[in-house]
Order: sequence, then C-alpha cells, then structure tokens
Amino acid sequence: MIRSRHTLNALAVTAVTLVGAAILVLITLRIGPAAPDLDARLQTAVAAHDLAPIGPAPAQDPALIALGEALFFDKILSGNRDIACATCHHPLLHGGDSLALSIGTQGKGLGTSRQVGHGRALIPRNAPEIFNRGSPLWKTMFWDGRVAEEADYFGSPASDLLPEGLHSALAVQAMFPVTSRDEMRGHPEEMVSVKRDHQIRVSTLDIDDAAYDEPPNELAAIADDELPAIWSALMTRLLAIPDYETLFQAAYPNMTAEDMGFEYAANAIAAYEIAAFSFDDSPWDRYLTGDLDALSVEAKVGALLFYGEAGCSECHSGILLTD
Repeated sequence: MIRSRHTLNALAVTAVTLVGAAILVLITLRIGPAAPDLDARLQTAVAAHDLAPIGPAPAQDPALIALGEALFFDKILSGNRDIACATCHHPLLHGGDSLALSIGTQGKGLGTSRQVGHGRALIPRNAPEIFNRGSPLWKTMFWDGRVAEEADYFGSPASDLLPEGLHSALAVQAMFPVTSRDEMRGHPEEMVSVKRDHQIRVSTLDIDDAAYDEPPNELAAIADDELPAIWSALMTRLLAIPDYETLFQAAYPNMTAEDMGFEYAANAIAAYEIAAFSFDDSPWDRYLTGDLDALSVEAKVGALLFYGEAGCSECHSGILLTD
C-alpha cells in the first residue's frame, strides 16, 4: 500500500507520542508522583537553583509602543521593502518563524511556507522567539552575545559607531538586522522597485496594493562598514512618510525630526516587544510564587527530572532558563 507523505507523518507523530507516553509512565513510576513529598522535593530543587518568578516587564510609554508596533510590522525597514521584523518574529509563529534557518530579503511567504528568493540562500542563523526579552535580566543578545550590556556601555558589532541613547540590549539588537544585506538590507543588484502604499499597516505583512512605485533600494548602495549612514538613510525614509512623522513626534514630543537617529526607532521597537511579548504568569511562574496547584503532577515530575537526573538545567539554568 502506498501511503501519502501526510499519512506517514501522522503515523510517525502518533508513534512518537505513544513512545513518549510510555516513557512518562516509567519515569512517573520511578519518581513516584503520588508521593506526598513531591512538592517538597521540587521546592528543594527550586531553592538549590535559586529560582524565582521572572517578574513584570518594565512599563513602556504608550506612544512609544504605538510607534514600535508600526515599525515592527512594516516592510519599510528593509532595503527592498519586502521583509519586516515580524516576518521572522511573528506573533502567530510563537515569536519566531518556525524555520531552522531563516529566509531573509526577497523571500516569499511566512513560516514553513516561506520560500528562498531567486539566487539567495538561507540566513545562517535561527530566528529566536522574543518572549520576555525585555526583562532587565537579559544582558546579552544574539547567540554569540555580540550585543552585551556592560556597566556603563553597550558592546556591539558597531563598537564606537553605536549611537548613545539606546535604552536596553533589546533596543541595541534592533539596530542590526536592518544593516545586514541578507536579512533586510539587500544587495545593489537587487535595487528593484516594489509597489506599496504608505498607510501604516499593522494587521498584514503582505501588502500588494499598487498605490505607486517606490524608489530604488537606496540602502543597498551604502558600504557595509558605514553603519551610521545606513541608519541615517532609514530615518530619512521613515520621516518622509507623514504617518511616521506624526508617530515619532508623539513618541518624542521634545525632539525635532533632524535630531532623531535610528536609535529612536530601535527604542520604540524594543518598547513594543516588551509590551506585547512579556508574560509573567505562566504556570511555572505561578508555582514559584507559591501556587502549588499551578503545575500538574506530570509537570512536577518533569521539573524534578529537568533539575535533576536529566541534566537539562546545566544549560537551561536560572530564572531565564538559559546559560
């Protein structure tokens, strides 16, 4: 009998689920979840690992959030105007893109249906979820920690070229995808005109309205090492749009357009991410605050394994569950 790929996938998932359930039963029998000291043992592990709830995120100015939300979903930040922050960090894709390696500029579609653009390659990085990245506990960004919050400055690939006034490591991170040719900025040979209107859209990523032709990708013509020039060109592009001029003025009422660099956009993007993607009421957080019924028996067994024999916490440690 010939089975379809979808049928085989379903059978494989079912098999894995049954195996997982069997393993859980064996683990449960070994650890003894019905034992009256299950919570006591888990509380001992919590104390030994110095765990605590992540806590609420810092409050953000509503005007800054509104500006950041518009920027986060707008393809205007990419050189070819074809990719937004949300393309790789989508709210409906768990804050990521559901791909092992992301697909940057000139790609088509979202999530697992997204396709690499002609002549392009996969981005050699995974797009991480962005939940709780605004917590003050986060001091580094990117897998190699190349953005790092130090005592009185931010370390970053821009070194001394990084402008002052950035609010957090999360805001510093937002400065760099727009400078990457493969992620968002594009290459000179790709300077093609794309149709798009200038009404800010938060509800959609695929804007195909033929309002008028955009100018070519002026960002791609800038040399890779001229980061301030790239950021300046982006602000020129943004502030030429009346809707954005209004949003920037609302978020920064004491600033003039001429005095605002891209760091003001990055701070707004970070503010939106903090407001939209911060959650401090997970079952685990509630358990750590003393609600012993917040976790199921199976979850408590899993937590004992996580912080015990399975060794997961050797890398997924601390309040942020990461090393």
